[in-house]
Amino acid sequence: MARALPAEGHSYVLLDGLRGVAAIAVAIRHMPRVFDGFTAPNSHLAVDFFLQLSGFIVAYAYAPKILGGLSLRDFAWRRVNRLYPAYLLGFGLGVAVALVSALAGNGTLSDQWTSGALACTWLPNAVMLPAACDASGYLFPLNLPMWSVFYELLINFGFFFAVVLVLRWWRSALVAAVSVVFLVVLTFPGSLDVGTGWDTFAAALARMVFSFAVGVGIYALRLRPRGKSSLVAFGLFAILAIVLLNPLHSYLYEVVAVTVVFPVIVFVGSLYNPSGRSATWAFAQLGALSYVLYVVHRPLYELGHAALAKIAPGLVPRLGLAAGIIFVLGITVVAWLLARYYEPPARRLMNRMRPRSRPIAVGSASDG
Repeated sequence: MARALPAEGHSYVLLDGLRGVAAIAVAIRHMPRVFDGFTAPNSHLAVDFFLQLSGFIVAYAYAPKILGGLSLRDFAWRRVNRLYPAYLLGFGLGVAVALVSALAGNGTLSDQWTSGALACTWLPNAVMLPAACDASGYLFPLNLPMWSVFYELLINFGFFFAVVLVLRWWRSALVAAVSVVFLVVLTFPGSLDVGTGWDTFAAALARMVFSFAVGVGIYALRLRPRGKSSLVAFGLFAILAIVLLNPLHSYLYEVVAVTVVFPVIVFVGSLYNPSGRSATWAFAQLGALSYVLYVVHRPLYELGHAALAKIAPGLVPRLGLAAGIIFVLGITVVAWLLARYYEPPARRLMNRMRPRSRPIAVGSASDG
């Protein structure tokens, strides 16, 4: 099929907004003590959705550049420039949580830290590398969700070297098929919720490669966007939210979600954007805050819950489910402010710190 994708600079606003929905679902998952017993057992699938989006967006943003001669050094810098400023903020907040735990012995925190555990963990996690010496076995104990960012970077580099091999949809489909076979072999009949620890490294890699390859395969179809439709936008919004927040859970549900439902959502979402200024603005803002929310929500929740437990003991149980809603809304607003006022200047500062390199535009969330 002849290339029909839009020119560079096109914004996939709908896909950006759906990424925000997934980030909120992950935040709800990591705040169990303020949601009065409500759980979202399928919200871990948001990571698979993130990677399918990432495969599509990274291929769209970088495949032509790589084929045109973009160097590995420039590619690596662009990806780190995109991911590290917000990551560093989340890491710093995670260190604050560990210090409160180690020094004050705050029993209201989920994890209890010692100075020794912090000493062996902070340096690798600071540079986006997993910790190998922590007794918990977690890759990123200072901020648990960062395991998926590490895998994404690994897969991004793999994409750089294999871009020519996987750019046809059938090749991406083959990679995805092989990956999902390995994933099922390694996780059946348990769960696809793997990746936070070293013990599930192989299964997590298969999980991430599968979803990234799906996104690249959708890009390789070279489909031209159809236009704008708020009906499609809010329909996909609702479907994704229902899949991630549905309390019914099974292994088959997980597999169907990541192999059928999510690819269809990304495929359709790549063809449309929301219509109307208000809807477009709302989806754009969800996209802009999505990554920042993902990296800061857990340590902000830990610090906020610990502070509230000291200042007003018993308030969270009295509020019930409302406490969780307030926490999510509050942290989402903080993430929006950080995405607007911290992340862009931080990325520009990083860009200026790199000598003899071309300026990197700080654009929308659609740059991957």
